[in-house]
Amino acid sequence: MTVSPTAADLRAALTDELTQQGLLTDSRWRDAFASVPREAFVPFYFEPCRGRPGWRLVEGGQEWREGVYVAQIHH
Repeated sequence: MTVSPTAADLRAALTDELTQQGLLTDSRWRDAFASVPREAFVPFYFEPCRGRPGWRLVEGGQEWREGVYVAQIHH
């Protein structure tokens, strides 16, 4: 049985990733990323469909929660 990560686990992982990438250098930003639930501000999102043109709506459930905490960094 696989245990899904909690929102707190996902927040910690995102904060660690952004810190390791050198994007969260100020402890105040790290604290904010570690404590503010992103899912409260991202009730849904769209992502490209796999294998065909178009977009699909992602909302609710574990896939959505995990997607909310993916770092989409474009340099």
